Amino acid sequence: MSVEVGKALTSLTTKLMLLGCRVSDKEAALELQEPGPVVIGVDRYENAPAIQVARRSYLIVILDGEELQIFLGKKSSDRNEYLY
Repeated sequence: MSVEVGKALTSLTTKLMLLGCRVSDKEAALELQEPGPVVIGVDRYENAPAIQVARRSYLIVILDGEELQIFLGKKSSDRNEYLY
């Protein structure tokens, strides 16, 4: 069984979201980006290690269930722009 991974900046772009971007996640983010997917880092700390290497990053309090649901689009709200 093979899985196609879409390259960045194409119509088939594969996106991977890391919820929590600690030191151990930094190496994972680097390895995951190698075949071409876009890695999105989400953490509450601006300088979290994996956020430094992710292609896109967002700052939210992940442990706040309501904020996480709003961020993931599962709850309607006047969304703030989380883009960092």
